[in-house]
Amino acid sequence: MTKSQAETELKALREEIETHNHNYYVLAQPTISDYEFDKLLERLIEIESQFPDLVTPDSPSQRVGGTVTKIFPTVVHKERMMSLSNTYSPEELREFVKRVQKELNAEGLTEAEFACELKFDGVAVSLIYRDGLFVQGATRGDGTTGDDITPNLKTIPTIPLRLKSPNDERAQVLLKGEIEVRGEVFMLKEDFETLNAQSEKQFANPRNATAGTLKQQDSREVAKRKLTFTAYFLSSDLLSDTVSHWERLRLLELLGFNVSPHRTLATKIEEIDSFLNEWEEKRDRLPFDIDGAVIKLNSIRQQNLLGATSKAPRWAIAYKFSARQAETRLRDVTYQVGRVGTVTPVAELEPVFLAGSTISRSTLHNFDEIARLELHVGDFVVLEKSGDVIPKVVRAVIEKRPIDAKPILPPTHCPSCQTPLINPEGEVNLYCPNEDHCPAQIQGRILHYASRNAMDIENLGEAVVEQLLKEGLIGDVGDIYSIEKQRLISLERFGEKSAQNLLEAIESSKLRPLERLLFGLGIRHVGLATARILARKFTSIDDLASASLEALEQTEEVGATIAKSVHDYFRKPSTLLLIEKLKRAGVNMKGEKSETIENAHFSGKSVVFTGTLESLTREKASEEVLKRGGKVSGSISKKTDYVVAGSEAGSKLEKAKKLGVRILSEAEFLSLLSP
Repeated sequence: MTKSQAETELKALREEIETHNHNYYVLAQPTISDYEFDKLLERLIEIESQFPDLVTPDSPSQRVGGTVTKIFPTVVHKERMMSLSNTYSPEELREFVKRVQKELNAEGLTEAEFACELKFDGVAVSLIYRDGLFVQGATRGDGTTGDDITPNLKTIPTIPLRLKSPNDERAQVLLKGEIEVRGEVFMLKEDFETLNAQSEKQFANPRNATAGTLKQQDSREVAKRKLTFTAYFLSSDLLSDTVSHWERLRLLELLGFNVSPHRTLATKIEEIDSFLNEWEEKRDRLPFDIDGAVIKLNSIRQQNLLGATSKAPRWAIAYKFSARQAETRLRDVTYQVGRVGTVTPVAELEPVFLAGSTISRSTLHNFDEIARLELHVGDFVVLEKSGDVIPKVVRAVIEKRPIDAKPILPPTHCPSCQTPLINPEGEVNLYCPNEDHCPAQIQGRILHYASRNAMDIENLGEAVVEQLLKEGLIGDVGDIYSIEKQRLISLERFGEKSAQNLLEAIESSKLRPLERLLFGLGIRHVGLATARILARKFTSIDDLASASLEALEQTEEVGATIAKSVHDYFRKPSTLLLIEKLKRAGVNMKGEKSETIENAHFSGKSVVFTGTLESLTREKASEEVLKRGGKVSGSISKKTDYVVAGSEAGSKLEKAKKLGVRILSEAEFLSLLSP
């Protein structure tokens, strides 16, 4: 094949493949089989491998992935990516509509027209196109800056690598300059279930899976997971403000984007209500998750007139749907034993479909909660999904209680090792005191040690830990570091590659900072925030182990209960043996010199985080507060100085409002971090 022949065939192949991609992913109208499509793609890659200089940025082969990114560069957004104000209240929605109409009337404008759209439960991204070619994609980040994840976004079939060239004058104009497209990356429910079925690491919901996938450092891994994209925003200097939001959505469709068809225009609150009621009732039938709807002014000129506050646009609001409920029967109550011996009652339910998934179990937390709900085995109970994610029992349907319903009595012995249970004074939980020999506690401690916020040992999940314990390869976390490769390979589910991957992850964990080790050891009452404080005060594990009870109690943010727990932990013979085992393995036992940043906003202040932060993890945000002399707490009181509220903020936010605690948005928090 000559180069000229290759160019001709490549051009035809690319056009044909992109047409089939659009038909399959955007129009949901495939015209060829998967096998035929794969053959076209294989032929394309074969020719491009022979003539690598003919590979173009918009070639379908670029969706396969292959880029490895260790650090995501920072991108400054041309226009700030603001969050929306949220409401669950029909009354607040009406107030929003009235306010918008009043402000427009004051400017001599007629009745407002609103675009009503579904609120996808995914990850917001910004896409930049120049002369019709996709050149950059970024996360929202803090709204002003985000992470450049272009290689990962290129793997998503519903993101065009080159825009279509439709027979439309305004759309044609957009092919000769720069445009910005914003939208949501998400995972279809079916694809999410497939991912969890094939992966050892289980994601809680499609949104978490999407967020984790987009931050993968190897775009080949992203390409393996089926993500999709829908566009809901178009901005360009090539468009005047007379082109409405609704017209821009139509332009996006013409350019080849997937745009949700589930939208409407409304001028009356009754029309908005009708849209909301329809989709609150239909939402479980959708193949993807939504958590509400977005109501926004359709006129771009009116949007610009109303402007924005420091937090959100004044011309749009997100209406969140209420939690879904279902009724089912409580078949039984079983008990789980945690890593510190906590015995947690679990409701075993007749399977019931709720908010997109089938629920058969739900934690009951403790026996105070069981008493509060007046639960009996055999009761009909009402289930609710908190945030449409976590199922919980909210009440018993006492009027339906059957005659043979049985009261739920606390267990007397550990369900794992049969040791008599204890109930420490002042605590609501039951505990198994057999911490050194209880199988459930041992497994729980190892899983906790390997977890992401602790020593972060990838591939050491529940199934693997259970297998290693069963085969006698490990008995505590210290034994992890003496596992031999040949013993691993001899086990079912392990091959040469998987064994090597696990051993490399174990070796990497030796370098984790002291605070992660302290958290990973699973000392009762010591969370990650407390572990950071202890690692800053005591520069090595030996210093901490030898600290007196008085020295521990005098540590800021460490009360008498935590101090006694830490003091007792390091005086157990089993702990001393474990520490020696970890030392011999080469695990880091020393703290790093703490960086101190002068900052009057946080010095001596107490901060509580709630909800999900977009631009940094909760762990990283806490570190930034500590560097500036602040304190991080897990609970709100009158002594709390700031509550940083991310998306999906819950009861802590409401408590902060009642106590009059200052609430910071993520953007405000980030701005205060600067000296």
